[in-house]
Amino acid sequence: MNNKEKKKEIKRVDLEISKALWSLRGDIRRAYTEVLVGQERHEALKELAELYQLLFATAEKRWKAGDVARVDVYRAELAYTQAVINQEQASTEVLRAKQSLSVLLGRKHNLDLNIPRLESIPLQVKAEKLGYLPDLNIALPALERLVSIAQDNRLEIKIVDQTIRAAQANLKLTYGNIAPTPAIGVGSSVVNGPGAPDATAFTK
Repeated sequence: MNNKEKKKEIKRVDLEISKALWSLRGDIRRAYTEVLVGQERHEALKELAELYQLLFATAEKRWKAGDVARVDVYRAELAYTQAVINQEQASTEVLRAKQSLSVLLGRKHNLDLNIPRLESIPLQVKAEKLGYLPDLNIALPALERLVSIAQDNRLEIKIVDQTIRAAQANLKLTYGNIAPTPAIGVGSSVVNGPGAPDATAFTK
């Protein structure tokens, strides 16, 4: 493999590494989002369990006062128990999501990972400042333009294109190794011994 082919192969490997890094970045973002959503769901279920607990206590007091039937107390107790179970399941899901995120970040899975809640993050202001939100007043480009941009920037397409180039270079090298190398010889060749002496050479 000559230097030109080595450079093409190195470029292809660099594109593969860039693709892996982008994939890892996407996995980390998804894991972070799962943690955020899980935390919010856990807090919502926690508040719901507290409401059902208050409802259960109120139903029990009203039953003792003779205002409601015993079956209403059972229903309130069942709803409170189910809410507690849902809260515990949500807590387990948050723990697993944090462990997955820690592993992706190269941290130990059993270390505590503190992530702020959504209410403490000014998402709207930050998104507007960084330009993440779309500007609905600007018309979208044509589909052909979007496809052209994707073909120029997608790492998968670049990797395939570089793989084809490297394969073509290797194919040319293989053809060069298979084709015979012509050789030109200079000199005389004697077959079946020396020729007969010239009889006239002695009379000259």
